[in-house]
Parts: sequence; structure tokens; C-alpha cells
Amino acid sequence: MSFGLLRGLIDARHCKSGKARRATFLHRMILGSLVLAAAAAPLLAPRRAAAADYSAGNAIINAPSGDATAVGSLASTTGSAASAFGTQANANGDGATAIGQAAKATGFIATAIGGNTVATGISATALGNAANAVGDTATAVGSFSAATGQQATATGFFSTANGDNATATGYRSQAIGANATAAGANSVANGATTSAFGAGAQALGANSVAIGANSVASAANTVSFGTAGNERRLTNVAAGVNPTDAVNMSQLSGMSSGFQSQISGLQSQIWNNQTEARRGIAAAVAAASAPMPSAPGKTTWQMRGSVYHGEGGFGLGFAHRLNTAMPLSVVGGYGNGGGTEHTGYVGIGGEF
Repeated sequence: MSFGLLRGLIDARHCKSGKARRATFLHRMILGSLVLAAAAAPLLAPRRAAAADYSAGNAIINAPSGDATAVGSLASTTGSAASAFGTQANANGDGATAIGQAAKATGFIATAIGGNTVATGISATALGNAANAVGDTATAVGSFSAATGQQATATGFFSTANGDNATATGYRSQAIGANATAAGANSVANGATTSAFGAGAQALGANSVAIGANSVASAANTVSFGTAGNERRLTNVAAGVNPTDAVNMSQLSGMSSGFQSQISGLQSQIWNNQTEARRGIAAAVAAASAPMPSAPGKTTWQMRGSVYHGEGGFGLGFAHRLNTAMPLSVVGGYGNGGGTEHTGYVGIGGEF
């Protein structure tokens, strides 16, 4: 029933009865009721299921169906509870979140925050201008940081982690290869399982480790604590126990003392042998040989001395002629080199 029709009926009824004041009061009540009903109609109407766009100044708010949210010009979402905020922001995946101009989060609960950030993979996270995280649970934090690979992590301006479980931390740090680790500004770990710790440290050989600022490990399976001309001491090292343990200076000093003692003993033995040999030669030279006696039954003798390389010798010899048709003699001699070095001989001599 229209408002005009209701008002006419009331006027007619109350004019006949002469009650003009009551008619005016009823007019006002009906008018107020209709105004309230008109205001409440949108609230009582069923909620629209289709998507709608609303303008708020220069911004465009896209309200997708379900519980996804997209706010910004050309912002879009795909997936339950996905959220995109910013011009051309895109959240693609259940629980994905993209915040920032052209930010893109693709994957279950992937998160991209910052202009031109990209997070691709389950739980991938990219934070910072142009940060890029590609791989399940990959994380890139810092402007222009890049993490590529499952569980790869890059934190710091222009940091790069490329490989499963690779980790790069610090300004322009680089970890290239599975399980590579670079920690420190400008540090580089190039190769699987390489590790560089310290500003400017470089681990370049396979499975190598560089420890300390500007240290370089270029050979495979090595650990470096510096560079040629910039070496470092390794301090507070416990004494080695197992065959493959490193030894400390204390152990080396003990070993050196033992070696020195053995060397000294060996040198003494060499000197003793040398002296003994020289004395023996002197004794042999000194052992005298007596001449043939002039007649049977006679005896001759001879004594002599000798010197060889500083060692002196003394010797004595004899000869006794036998009473035979052909001249024969029994000879003998003795020599001494000045100590326990003794020489001697016996023999027979003749003349024909």
C-alpha cells in the first residue's frame, strides 16, 4: 500500500469525526515507519554471493567470493584465505599472501611482501624489494635477495642462495650448491657442502671450509684460516688423542724433545763408532812384523807406533827361527789403538 493511499484513508475517516489533530499525528507516525523500513531493507536483504568491485578514491577494492581478499588495481587472488594488497599484487594458493606493487605469492601459505617480490613454493617467503624465493620453504629477506631451492635461505642486500639447503647471510653473500653456507658480507661458498665464514671469506674447493675475514680455501677438502702472507694461529687447541686428531704445540714440543734426545744418542753412537774404527786402523798399522832371524834358534823383534785421523797406535812383533833345513820362523805381533781396540796375529815365515 502506498503512503498516499494510507494518508487519504486516514484523512477521510478523521474528517468525518472532526478529529483533525489525530489525523496529523497518524500521518507523522506512518511517515516515520516507512522511512525506517526503507533504511533497513538493504540490511535485511540476502547477501550477494557474486564478486563486486568498489571504488574508494583512486583505489579499487575487489571482493572475491569466499574468504579471499584482493585490494588494489588489478590485484587478484586464487585460493582459500588468499590475500593480495597492492597494484597488480597476486596471491595464488590457499593462505597465500602478496603485499606490495606487483608482489606475487604462489603456493600454499606462500608470502611475498614488498614491491616486485616473488615467493613460489609451499611456505616460500620473500621479504624486501625485488626479493625472490623459489622452492618449498625457501626464504629470501632483503632487497634483491634470491633463494632458489628447497629450504634455501638468503638474507641481506643482494644475497644469493642457490641450491637445496643453501644458506647465504650478509651483504652480497653467495652460497652456490646444495648445503653450501656463506656467512658474512661478500662471502662466497661455491660448491656443494662448501662453507665460508667471515667478511670476504671464500670456499672454492669441493667440500672446503674458509674461516675468518678474507680467508681462502681453494683446494678440495681443506680448511683455511687465512691466505698466503696473512696466516692466522689456531689457539686453545686440546691435545690430540685419536690417530686423526691434530696435535698442539705442547705435544709437538714433547715430541721434539724426544726426537732430540734420540738424535743426540745416535750422534754419540756415531762418534764412538768413528773413534773405534780409527783406533782399530791405527792398531793394525802399528802391529809390527819382525824380520827373519839370522840363524836357527835366534829370535828377532820389532816395535812401532802409528797415527790415523788423530788416533794413535802401538805395536810389537817377533820372529823365532826354527832348526830346519829350509829356514822357517814362527812370527807373531800385537797392536793397540789407545783404548780397548786390540789387534794381534801369529803366523809362520820362511826363506828359499
